[in-house]
Amino acid sequence: MSKYVSSTNYVSEPLGIVGEPYAETRAALMLKDGLLALKRDKRRSGRDVAKSLGYKQSVVLSHMASGRVPIPLERAEAIANEVEISASEFFLAAVEQRCASARRLLSDSSDIKADQSFSFTSELEELAGLRIENLSSEHKAVMREVVADPRPARRWLSVQEVALVGRWRAAWLRDAKMREDLLSAIQHLVGDTH
Repeated sequence: MSKYVSSTNYVSEPLGIVGEPYAETRAALMLKDGLLALKRDKRRSGRDVAKSLGYKQSVVLSHMASGRVPIPLERAEAIANEVEISASEFFLAAVEQRCASARRLLSDSSDIKADQSFSFTSELEELAGLRIENLSSEHKAVMREVVADPRPARRWLSVQEVALVGRWRAAWLRDAKMREDLLSAIQHLVGDTH
């Protein structure tokens, strides 16, 4: 929007919203990404999410996601839960819309430093793009196995190993003779002569 000069040579800004002051904030980007993920993965529209949150106009949520208006702190947790993003990270991001140094100030707090599990959980949720409780059952099962193993790194396969093990499993299930040959070759390699 451009400025205009009135007949009295007074320079005036046009009325209405000028820009989107919160567009590049973490909160707006998290909300936008969360809404896009819901639409893509669960076919839920922004209108449906806004209705679930009790908003009469879906444009309210759209304005928050585009950065035209800040996320209301009192609604941040409910919005995060409905959009299936980390509530604690989203709330902190909403606070950052009002005070850019909030994250640094809060991270200096001994209370937050004492709770390492909170930050680890938040990190996992950020990596996954959704809350821990919304992970698939397969993800949860693998995570339980990793945590239960005292030396989990030994169970990790490289990308090349995954392909090799996949072919080995297919051959193992497909052909009894090949299964015997593979077992014999493996026993020979590891020196097992039972």
